[in-house]
Amino acid sequence: MRLFDAGARKECVDAAIAVGRLLATRGVDEVICADDGTPERKAIAGRVPADGSKGLTAEGWKAALGTLAEVAKALRNELGMSVVVHHHAGTYFETRAEIDRLLAESDPALVNLLLDTGHAVYGGADPLDVVKTHGKRVTYVHYKDVDPKVLTRVRDTDIHMDDAWKAGVFCELGKGMVDFPAITTELKKLGYAGWVIVEQDVVPDDQGNLSPDPFHSAKASRAYLQGLGL
Repeated sequence: MRLFDAGARKECVDAAIAVGRLLATRGVDEVICADDGTPERKAIAGRVPADGSKGLTAEGWKAALGTLAEVAKALRNELGMSVVVHHHAGTYFETRAEIDRLLAESDPALVNLLLDTGHAVYGGADPLDVVKTHGKRVTYVHYKDVDPKVLTRVRDTDIHMDDAWKAGVFCELGKGMVDFPAITTELKKLGYAGWVIVEQDVVPDDQGNLSPDPFHSAKASRAYLQGLGL
C-alpha cells in the first residue's frame, strides 16, 4: 500500500476491504498491511540513517497514519476485523524509531503491530526489546532468523535489499542471531496467544532453483521450534 500517499487512500481502503472479505470467509480476524516503500528506501534498507533524513516528511506521516486509520475503521465497521502493520525492510516503517512513532501516533483500538523478528534486526532494532516495550501492541508475529555474516555485509557495503535476500541474509531458525528463546518467553509472559508464522525468504537463481531447499529448511525450523516448546 502507498500509505505515504494521501491520494492513494481510497485505493488502499478498497484493496483492504477486498482482501478482508476473502479472509473473513476463513475466520481470519486481521488484515496485514505494509507500506510499499520506494526504490530509494529499498536501496538503503538496513542502513537507514538514524537522524530521520531519509524517512517520511511530516506530511507523509500524516498521510500514512490517516490512511491506516481509515483502512482500520472500514475493516472494523464492515467485517469486525483489525489491522496489523508489518514493519518491512525497504519501507518507511523499518527502523526502531519508525516503529515507535507508528505505535505512538496510532490508535491501539484500530492499528497494532506485526512483529517480524528478521525485519526488526535487518532494520537495526532488537526484536526482544520491541516486545518488552510494545508487547501489548504485538498482535501478530513472524519468526525469521538473520545470518550475522550477511547482515554485516549489508551494514558495511551498499548492497541492495534484493541482493541481500539472494545472499541468504535470512536463515533457518536457530542458525542466526535472533534470540528466539528470550522472545518466546517474553511473549508467553504477555499471554500472547496469536499466530507465530515461520518465514525464511529464499530467492531462486536464474535457473529457478532454490537454495537452501525450502522443505528441508521448514523441517529444520519446525524441529527448532519444538525444542522451544512450540
